Amino acid sequence: MMMIKIKKSKAQGQVLEETLPLAKLMLQLTPDNTEMIMTAGETMIRLGDHDDGIKMLRKAVEKDPYFVVAWNNLAAALAQTGDIEGAEVAYQSALDVNPLNCDTLVDYAEFLVENLGNDISSVKRALEMLKKARGKTLEPKEVEDMIRQISKHLKTQSLTGPYLSLQ
Repeated sequence: MMMIKIKKSKAQGQVLEETLPLAKLMLQLTPDNTEMIMTAGETMIRLGDHDDGIKMLRKAVEKDPYFVVAWNNLAAALAQTGDIEGAEVAYQSALDVNPLNCDTLVDYAEFLVENLGNDISSVKRALEMLKKARGKTLEPKEVEDMIRQISKHLKTQSLTGPYLSLQ
């Protein structure tokens, strides 16, 4: 699902710019509210402030290490900034909390193929994750397509196929 990857239109940008001060105000009123911390972090990232946004997402998971959505969003943000190792740790942390979280399984699988697709063991791990998520997501056709693409890739052992980009 990777919520953070959304490209914003001009109107969405304006809404995000208006959301950030409200999120910061809510944080002042409820500083321990991890949902608000995560929302502020996501908003910062969408507005292009990746460093502070990632700090907020880290704060959310430090306060609530069982907050799977925050772990997942942190992983996506780290991947966007090129911190592949950090992203993998965050995805694994999300799965440590809930090994069957479909959003994390699909996002992590996509991450593995996109970033570590030259490593056959990473591709196999991605396939296993997608199989766990099969039939349990809001986008079952997309998951099935990803499974087919990766299975085909593994059968041919060709790492040059354009399907390695699952977008």
